[in-house]
Amino acid sequence: MTPISSPKTILVLESTFELGGAERITFDILQRVDKGHFRTVICTLYSLGTVGQQFREAGFCCQERLIRHRFDPRAFLHLRNLARRHKVDLIYFIVQPLTIFWALVLRNVLGIPVIGAIHNIPVFESSISRIAFTKSVSALDHVIAVANDQKQYLVSSLRVPEHKITVVRNGIDPSLWNHLKERQECGETVVGIVARLVPLKGIDVFLRAASLALTKEQSLSFWILGDGPELARLQALAAQLELREKVRFLGWVSDVRSVISRFSIAVSCSRTEAMPMVLLEYMAVRKAVIATRVGAVPELIEDGKSGLIIDADDPEALASCILRLSQDPAEALRMGENARARVNAEFNISRTVRDTESVWLKALGTRPAR
Repeated sequence: MTPISSPKTILVLESTFELGGAERITFDILQRVDKGHFRTVICTLYSLGTVGQQFREAGFCCQERLIRHRFDPRAFLHLRNLARRHKVDLIYFIVQPLTIFWALVLRNVLGIPVIGAIHNIPVFESSISRIAFTKSVSALDHVIAVANDQKQYLVSSLRVPEHKITVVRNGIDPSLWNHLKERQECGETVVGIVARLVPLKGIDVFLRAASLALTKEQSLSFWILGDGPELARLQALAAQLELREKVRFLGWVSDVRSVISRFSIAVSCSRTEAMPMVLLEYMAVRKAVIATRVGAVPELIEDGKSGLIIDADDPEALASCILRLSQDPAEALRMGENARARVNAEFNISRTVRDTESVWLKALGTRPAR
């Protein structure tokens, strides 16, 4: 490999940078990459989105609305001209059907290496979509997985070549959470969850667990931070379970950290995940965490030490863990401190940035100048 003599241009391709774990970690990484080695251009096929606006406000070069619809025939010309104008050396993108298609088109036409980051466990509607995904991902120059469990799934279940996959675990900057103080509502133990309101996040399980726990402990209060297509159905379920006085649907708020700081117990009851960013955020602010045994959760949480792990779709187990931690504040405090220590040691954003840069350099066939 040869040293880098001048910054390489990375085209970061996305459909739209709306709020989500994958988008937030991408923003955190790109803010911190070595500007002496890399120059980044943000490109969204549709609008920039909420996180995309944050890129623009942070001074990134941003291009948006390259297409009006997914079959827009002008997309190729727009993307080709953009890549040539900015002298793009590498394309980096969050893997989605549309982004992977256009990344491969540019690679084949312009000879630019492409790296896809997969932030979820793919769910397929048909065998055809599964085959198409596997062939497309296998055609990439390299793939970033966010957890060992996810890499194993890509290799064993989808037959993606193992040598093309590197695990780069998500991380956060713990110092951003240092100023937060734990604040409790008077006389209440706040059990909170942060998630998009979609079936895979298991908010219905959270509500059923709330109903069970409240039969034994009336001082509990349940907060749901997030929005999504399931809102009306979940509100109806809360009413059916007679939880209206004990459950608060907060929607999305601009300062998520300040709300998490008010949780006594933090929950993730997803039915599927890769490496959920929200767990790292819970852990960074020293929250006792209860999470389902999906994806990389066992890589994040040491069961019984830095949190509690339960099976998915088990409201009885979730209710039992909520009662256990609410009735033993000392144990909850101990788990929260252990969780913060684990984030500091294993899931710091500086490591994520360094490992991402290494994958880019490998694809470029270069190394940093010493």
